[in-house]
Amino acid sequence: MQTDLSGKVIGIGVEIKFDDHTGYGQILKAIPGSSAEKAGLRTDDQILSVDGRKFKGQRLIDLVNTIRGEVGKKVELRVLREDKILTVSLRREVIPWTPVEFEKIDESTALLRIGFFNELTPKLVEDSLKKVNSSGIKKLVVDVRNNDGGGFRQVVKVTELFLPEKLVIAS
Repeated sequence: MQTDLSGKVIGIGVEIKFDDHTGYGQILKAIPGSSAEKAGLRTDDQILSVDGRKFKGQRLIDLVNTIRGEVGKKVELRVLREDKILTVSLRREVIPWTPVEFEKIDESTALLRIGFFNELTPKLVEDSLKKVNSSGIKKLVVDVRNNDGGGFRQVVKVTELFLPEKLVIAS
């Protein structure tokens, strides 16, 4: 997916991890409502090639940049699912994806996942913290695993939500 700090995401709508050894991209998740989900791509499908290009000896960014492109343009993936190779044609689109997910685990615990830091992230985290404070939740798990990174200013703004006032953050 292509993303900028404004939160605009262009791609097919998958979260992937990359195996440097094989050059395959493993689908971790198809984003709800995306062209990937509509085409039936699933968790653990292996992306073997994109528009005929293979990625052995390359990096995740090479795979991602090949999947990215103009909104409305088609991209063809060869995908390994269990023991079958599938060819899937998808159209690139703006992906309905949020950088922050909040869910209540039980009466006293909530989970806050931060997938990347863009201009929307600080406000979404602040809104989630308001839910925590108003609902009697005592424990909050903040998950930044598989975070795609983002803007330094947005990271600082989110960090400030968790730290006491007047604490200086130096980098």
